[in-house]
Amino acid sequence: MPVLVIGLVLSPVKPLSGVAVQEGNSLAYLVLKWAVKGPIPEGFDVMLHPAALAGWLGFFVTALNLMPLSQLDGGHIAYAVLGRGYRKIVWVFLGVLVLLSVVTHWLGWLVWVALAVALGLRHPPPLDDVTPLDAPRRILAVVALGLLVVLITPLPFAVYEF
Repeated sequence: MPVLVIGLVLSPVKPLSGVAVQEGNSLAYLVLKWAVKGPIPEGFDVMLHPAALAGWLGFFVTALNLMPLSQLDGGHIAYAVLGRGYRKIVWVFLGVLVLLSVVTHWLGWLVWVALAVALGLRHPPPLDDVTPLDAPRRILAVVALGLLVVLITPLPFAVYEF
């Protein structure tokens, strides 16, 4: 987050013109962009400094890693919390990704669905699947879910003509 904040401070706000690839907005990114730059007039946007782009990519990759799929960290967390109930969550989440792809017209979400299915949706059992998770670990799982919600970018990249 510090890299993103520093990058946003170094990023100018300029009028939109021509054709541009624009980064998507997660809730966390929108809040940080507003906190650093304030309200941005219509027809203008922040032209990302390389440090801001690196910070944005860090948010995006973290969100991808927190998805409750297979060997991603989110998959490990979901399996630790839900055990065999993990499979239902995986199918629900894959449905959400398909829906996101339909709504946003970004095929990248379908690529993630295809990768998840191709690599396998099963999760190996942990070494200790008898001991239940204690309260602090359950709280961390909820925090991880919250991070996924605020970091996920429904439409990560879009090409616009202004």
